[in-house]
Amino acid sequence: MKKVTYLLGLVAGVWLFSGCQGAQKQSPSQTQLIQEMNQRAAQSDTLTLPPDDANSENISGYLFALQQAIREHIPDWEKYRGDVCTLRMSLNRRAELTGLKVEGERSEFCAVMYDAVLRTKFPPFPNERAYQNLKNAALDFKP
Repeated sequence: MKKVTYLLGLVAGVWLFSGCQGAQKQSPSQTQLIQEMNQRAAQSDTLTLPPDDANSENISGYLFALQQAIREHIPDWEKYRGDVCTLRMSLNRRAELTGLKVEGERSEFCAVMYDAVLRTKFPPFPNERAYQNLKNAALDFKP
């Protein structure tokens, strides 16, 4: 009886441990994310966006949403207070990253920003004018 109880406990422990390990989602590597970005860049961009009814308020609102989406991937944002990083981001009409480049100095903050941008799912563009203004934008990030 002790052997059966021990064996059942051992099997249950292994099952629980392997179940917990299997539940964790593996985060894609930066190399995988760059490959996906390059594949998107090679595809044609045929999505039709709403007409150009954007005003500067709509564009700045989208820009704010875009920056907030990126910041969600940087939990220690305040650690970099005083640093500045300029990134040139290319997006297709689906708001998917198709290019990314650090402009200027390459700092630790820029490395963190680069990784965060690769991992970000951007909000959709509200209209064609917002897309045209921001599809290849250089953005300054300053905590």
